[in-house]
Amino acid sequence: MAKATAITSLTIPKIPSGILRVAAAVPSSFLVQRLGSTLTSKALEVCLPRFLRQLERDYRRWSGQ
Repeated sequence: MAKATAITSLTIPKIPSGILRVAAAVPSSFLVQRLGSTLTSKALEVCLPRFLRQLERDYRRWSGQ
């Protein structure tokens, strides 16, 4: 039976100084939370009415009305 060998190497690259300056452009957690909240609200505005209409149709079909 052949013997298997593996050689691994971990090299940690140096972080370019330009990347550290970009960190200042990262939005605050408040803005990220606000954006997430807005996107969720808009998604619900689109999805919820259709879901409720379908639920009503399914209930009517199920109940025999």
